Amino acid sequence: MAMAISLLIGMTACMKTEPEKTITSSEISQADLDMAKKLDSFIDRMSNPVNLKSSRMMETDSALWNMEAAINYMYANIPSEYEYLAIDSSSTTITLQVNAGMCSETEISNAFGQLLSEMESYYNIHVGVKIVATDLRATPDPSTGNFQLTLQYLVAKEPTFEPSIAQPSLVPFDEGWWPCFGNGTCSNTDKGNDLATKIQEKINTYYQQKHQLGSVGYWTGIEIRTIEQGDAQEFLNPNDVKKYDNDRDYLIYCTYWKNCPHCLGTYWLPCTYWTCLPKEECNFYLNSTFNVISTLQTPGVGIRPANKEVIQIITAQGNLCPCGEDAYHFHTFSIKYGMPYKRADMPQPYPLYQ
Repeated sequence: MAMAISLLIGMTACMKTEPEKTITSSEISQADLDMAKKLDSFIDRMSNPVNLKSSRMMETDSALWNMEAAINYMYANIPSEYEYLAIDSSSTTITLQVNAGMCSETEISNAFGQLLSEMESYYNIHVGVKIVATDLRATPDPSTGNFQLTLQYLVAKEPTFEPSIAQPSLVPFDEGWWPCFGNGTCSNTDKGNDLATKIQEKINTYYQQKHQLGSVGYWTGIEIRTIEQGDAQEFLNPNDVKKYDNDRDYLIYCTYWKNCPHCLGTYWLPCTYWTCLPKEECNFYLNSTFNVISTLQTPGVGIRPANKEVIQIITAQGNLCPCGEDAYHFHTFSIKYGMPYKRADMPQPYPLYQ
């Protein structure tokens, strides 16, 4: 019997994890409601020996269909999507007694009970695995006319949080860059880019390698955080020798021109330079920006949310803020964070869902 995914999708609203289920007509169509009632009746009969009669017979095809449909009705988990699915099979073979193409209710109940026990055993052994759908495989035994039953599962593993410990290298700058305006390097090459965009590129390359080495499969709990205009004042350079002299005053790049209420808020200081930055200063801002976005949220130190990792810098800009005849330059960033998960380590990945 083929795995009846299309049938199960139509029954999504009435899926459940135990035989008891409250069904309302507003949730499902009348056809599905009738099907649910039919399966509830089958489950009730098979679960209560007093309701069974050895003389009451059912065609083998109907018995197999009812058992497979009832198992999926009780245990299948069909969400809108799973990141990773795989095929797995039960290790136990169960015999369904058949007589001239017919099965007694007693024999069906016996086989059905064993199938449910097999599923419970599978859940107990494979902790964290969800059974998305189940295919009941029935193989006839030519010598007896009976059927040998096995279960095949389409399964998905619930994620387990495993932060990556991989540590690739953050590639430093080997030449100077203009901090803003897309003016390129100090030798005026690579125009269209500036220090902000290159910091984004280098940090994103670092995290791409980190996530690949850590076998990150997908992300949950996505969150966006930003470093906006004026936020540099929150991240003073603790190793700054001379305060507010336009020489690495902040961990996020910010410098000013003439007399403007710039990153300092209420401070008014004269501009000391407005020039292309040497590679040493470029590397200072590369490393300090990296530390700010990757350090756990702490005032003046970092902005990373708890239990989350940097996925990537989404946008980075080198900006100019005019203040009449005065101005200041600054960098802004938008950073995506999330909880990384490894893909389930299960055999035979199901290619349709990859």
